[in-house]
Amino acid sequence: MCKENNMNFDMVFDIQHAYRQVVHAFAYPGEIVSLKQEADRLEAGLPCRAATGVLLYMLLDADTSFHAVEEEQLTDSIARLTYCQSCSLETAAHVIVTGKHRDRLCEIMQKVQTGTLEDPHLGATLLVECDSLQEGYELILRGPGIPHAHTIASPLNSDWVEVRALVNEEFPLGFDMLLIDADANCMALPRTTQVERG
Repeated sequence: MCKENNMNFDMVFDIQHAYRQVVHAFAYPGEIVSLKQEADRLEAGLPCRAATGVLLYMLLDADTSFHAVEEEQLTDSIARLTYCQSCSLETAAHVIVTGKHRDRLCEIMQKVQTGTLEDPHLGATLLVECDSLQEGYELILRGPGIPHAHTIASPLNSDWVEVRALVNEEFPLGFDMLLIDADANCMALPRTTQVERG
Protein backbone atom coordinates (compact mmCIF):
# COMPACT_ATOMS: atom_id res chain seq x y z
CA MET A 1 0.00 0.00 0.00
CA CYS A 2 1.16 3.54 -0.73
CA LYS A 3 1.64 4.79 2.82
CA GLU A 4 2.42 8.33 1.72
CA ASN A 5 -1.09 8.69 0.30
CA ASN A 6 -2.74 7.51 3.53
CA MET A 7 -0.83 9.15 6.36
CA ASN A 8 -3.80 8.75 8.75
CA PHE A 9 -4.65 5.17 7.82
CA ASP A 10 -2.99 2.51 9.94
CA MET A 11 -2.68 -0.76 8.02
CA VAL A 12 -2.58 -2.74 11.27
CA PHE A 13 -4.98 -0.99 13.65
CA ASP A 14 -7.57 0.13 11.09
CA ILE A 15 -7.63 -3.13 9.17
CA GLN A 16 -7.97 -5.11 12.42
CA HIS A 17 -10.87 -2.91 13.53
CA ALA A 18 -12.58 -3.26 10.14
CA TYR A 19 -12.03 -7.01 10.27
CA ARG A 20 -13.77 -7.26 13.64
CA GLN A 21 -16.70 -5.27 12.24
CA VAL A 22 -17.02 -7.57 9.23
CA VAL A 23 -16.78 -10.72 11.37
CA HIS A 24 -19.62 -9.34 13.48
CA ALA A 25 -21.64 -8.59 10.35
CA PHE A 26 -21.26 -12.18 9.11
CA ALA A 27 -22.11 -13.58 12.56
CA TYR A 28 -25.29 -11.50 12.71
CA PRO A 29 -26.65 -11.20 9.15
CA GLY A 30 -28.74 -8.11 8.56
CA GLU A 31 -27.03 -6.05 11.24
CA ILE A 32 -25.41 -2.88 9.96
CA VAL A 33 -21.84 -2.12 10.99
CA SER A 34 -19.94 1.08 10.31
CA LEU A 35 -16.62 1.39 8.49
CA LYS A 36 -16.77 5.18 8.56
CA GLN A 37 -13.88 5.58 11.00
CA GLU A 38 -11.56 3.65 8.69
CA ALA A 39 -13.04 5.09 5.50
CA ASP A 40 -12.49 8.66 6.69
CA ARG A 41 -8.81 7.91 7.24
CA LEU A 42 -8.31 6.29 3.85
CA GLU A 43 -7.48 9.46 1.95
CA ALA A 44 -6.42 8.01 -1.40
CA GLY A 45 -5.55 4.82 -3.17
CA LEU A 46 -8.33 2.92 -4.90
CA PRO A 47 -10.81 4.55 -7.32
CA CYS A 48 -13.92 3.35 -5.47
CA ARG A 49 -15.79 4.27 -2.32
CA ALA A 50 -13.46 4.61 0.65
CA ALA A 51 -15.34 1.94 2.64
CA THR A 52 -15.05 -0.44 -0.31
CA GLY A 53 -11.34 0.35 -0.41
CA VAL A 54 -11.01 -0.55 3.28
CA LEU A 55 -12.61 -3.93 2.59
CA LEU A 56 -10.35 -4.54 -0.39
CA TYR A 57 -7.21 -3.80 1.62
CA MET A 58 -8.55 -6.15 4.30
CA LEU A 59 -9.53 -9.04 2.02
CA LEU A 60 -7.06 -9.02 -0.85
CA ASP A 61 -3.45 -10.12 -1.03
CA ALA A 62 -1.17 -12.16 -3.25
CA ASP A 63 -2.78 -15.44 -2.16
CA THR A 64 -6.29 -14.75 -3.42
CA SER A 65 -8.01 -13.39 -6.53
CA PHE A 66 -10.52 -10.74 -7.57
CA HIS A 67 -12.62 -9.44 -10.43
CA ALA A 68 -13.79 -5.81 -10.64
CA VAL A 69 -16.77 -5.79 -13.00
CA GLU A 70 -15.92 -3.60 -16.02
CA GLU A 71 -13.60 -1.38 -13.98
CA GLU A 72 -10.21 -1.29 -15.70
CA GLN A 73 -8.75 1.52 -13.58
CA LEU A 74 -9.92 -0.11 -10.35
CA THR A 75 -8.54 -3.46 -11.51
CA ASP A 76 -5.13 -1.95 -12.21
CA SER A 77 -5.07 -0.12 -8.87
CA ILE A 78 -6.09 -3.18 -6.85
CA ALA A 79 -3.44 -5.35 -8.52
CA ARG A 80 -0.75 -2.70 -7.96
CA LEU A 81 -1.59 -1.86 -4.35
CA THR A 82 -2.55 -5.28 -2.97
CA TYR A 83 -0.57 -7.63 -5.26
CA CYS A 84 -3.81 -9.58 -5.71
CA GLN A 85 -4.38 -11.45 -8.96
CA SER A 86 -7.13 -10.30 -11.32
CA CYS A 87 -9.03 -13.14 -13.00
CA SER A 88 -12.34 -13.87 -14.70
CA LEU A 89 -15.71 -13.31 -13.06
CA GLU A 90 -16.34 -17.06 -13.07
CA THR A 91 -13.16 -17.92 -11.13
CA ALA A 92 -12.57 -14.94 -8.81
CA ALA A 93 -12.68 -15.37 -5.04
CA HIS A 94 -13.84 -11.76 -4.61
CA VAL A 95 -16.07 -9.88 -7.03
CA ILE A 96 -16.42 -6.09 -6.81
CA VAL A 97 -19.61 -4.52 -8.16
CA THR A 98 -19.41 -0.73 -8.06
CA GLY A 99 -22.53 1.43 -8.03
CA LYS A 100 -22.57 2.06 -11.76
CA HIS A 101 -22.70 -1.66 -12.55
CA ARG A 102 -25.22 -2.62 -9.88
CA ASP A 103 -27.96 -3.04 -12.49
CA ARG A 104 -26.06 -6.12 -13.74
CA LEU A 105 -26.14 -7.82 -10.33
CA CYS A 106 -28.54 -10.61 -11.30
CA GLU A 107 -26.42 -11.52 -14.31
CA ILE A 108 -23.26 -11.44 -12.18
CA MET A 109 -24.79 -13.65 -9.47
CA GLN A 110 -25.47 -16.36 -12.03
CA LYS A 111 -21.83 -16.44 -13.13
CA VAL A 112 -19.81 -16.28 -9.90
CA GLN A 113 -17.99 -19.20 -8.38
CA THR A 114 -20.09 -21.23 -5.90
CA GLY A 115 -17.47 -23.74 -4.76
CA THR A 116 -17.71 -27.54 -4.85
CA LEU A 117 -19.02 -30.13 -2.41
CA GLU A 118 -15.42 -30.95 -1.52
CA ASP A 119 -14.43 -27.27 -1.25
CA PRO A 120 -17.50 -25.12 -0.59
CA HIS A 121 -15.26 -22.38 0.81
CA LEU A 122 -14.24 -21.62 -2.78
CA GLY A 123 -17.57 -19.85 -3.31
CA ALA A 124 -17.07 -16.18 -4.12
CA THR A 125 -17.69 -13.15 -1.95
CA LEU A 126 -19.51 -10.31 -3.71
CA LEU A 127 -18.79 -6.73 -2.60
CA VAL A 128 -21.71 -4.64 -3.83
CA GLU A 129 -21.96 -0.86 -3.57
CA CYS A 130 -25.49 0.41 -2.90
CA ASP A 131 -27.06 3.77 -2.08
CA SER A 132 -28.36 3.20 1.45
CA LEU A 133 -28.79 0.28 3.85
CA GLN A 134 -31.51 2.22 5.65
CA GLU A 135 -34.02 2.62 2.79
CA GLY A 136 -35.91 0.36 0.42
CA TYR A 137 -38.67 -2.25 0.40
CA GLU A 138 -38.79 -4.75 3.27
CA LEU A 139 -36.83 -7.98 3.29
CA ILE A 140 -37.19 -10.74 5.87
CA LEU A 141 -34.06 -12.64 6.89
CA ARG A 142 -33.90 -16.08 8.51
CA GLY A 143 -31.09 -18.49 9.26
CA PRO A 144 -28.00 -18.95 11.46
CA GLY A 145 -27.18 -15.90 13.58
CA ILE A 146 -30.77 -14.66 13.40
CA PRO A 147 -32.72 -15.83 16.51
CA HIS A 148 -36.02 -14.53 15.13
CA ALA A 149 -37.04 -13.40 11.67
CA HIS A 150 -35.29 -10.09 11.06
CA THR A 151 -36.64 -7.36 8.78
CA ILE A 152 -34.31 -5.06 6.87
CA ALA A 153 -34.64 -2.49 4.11
CA SER A 154 -33.52 -3.72 0.71
CA PRO A 155 -30.70 -1.57 -0.67
CA LEU A 156 -31.08 -3.04 -4.17
CA ASN A 157 -33.89 -2.78 -6.66
CA SER A 158 -34.11 -5.78 -8.96
CA ASP A 159 -34.90 -9.50 -8.88
CA TRP A 160 -31.69 -10.16 -6.97
CA VAL A 161 -33.49 -11.85 -4.05
CA GLU A 162 -34.90 -14.58 -6.28
CA VAL A 163 -31.67 -15.02 -8.27
CA ARG A 164 -29.60 -15.22 -5.09
CA ALA A 165 -31.93 -17.87 -3.65
CA LEU A 166 -31.72 -19.93 -6.85
CA VAL A 167 -27.92 -19.84 -7.04
CA ASN A 168 -27.52 -20.58 -3.31
CA GLU A 169 -30.16 -23.33 -3.07
CA GLU A 170 -27.68 -26.25 -3.03
CA PHE A 171 -26.02 -25.54 0.33
CA PRO A 172 -23.10 -25.61 1.14
CA LEU A 173 -22.53 -24.35 -2.40
CA GLY A 174 -23.13 -20.65 -2.98
CA PHE A 175 -21.71 -17.17 -2.58
CA ASP A 176 -21.60 -14.62 0.22
CA MET A 177 -22.35 -10.90 -0.03
CA LEU A 178 -21.07 -7.71 1.57
CA LEU A 179 -23.20 -4.63 0.89
CA ILE A 180 -21.56 -1.20 1.28
CA ASP A 181 -23.56 2.02 1.20
CA ALA A 182 -22.67 5.65 0.57
CA ASP A 183 -22.35 6.36 4.32
CA ALA A 184 -19.68 3.66 4.82
CA ASN A 185 -22.17 1.24 6.40
CA CYS A 186 -21.76 -2.45 5.72
CA MET A 187 -24.06 -5.48 5.93
CA ALA A 188 -23.27 -9.15 5.34
CA LEU A 189 -25.53 -11.74 3.74
CA PRO A 190 -23.79 -15.12 3.99
CA ARG A 191 -25.05 -17.94 1.80
CA THR A 192 -26.74 -19.53 4.85
CA THR A 193 -29.14 -16.59 5.21
CA GLN A 194 -32.58 -16.96 3.66
CA VAL A 195 -33.87 -13.71 2.19
CA GLU A 196 -37.55 -13.15 1.32
CA ARG A 197 -39.47 -10.11 0.23
CA GLY A 198 -41.58 -8.61 3.03
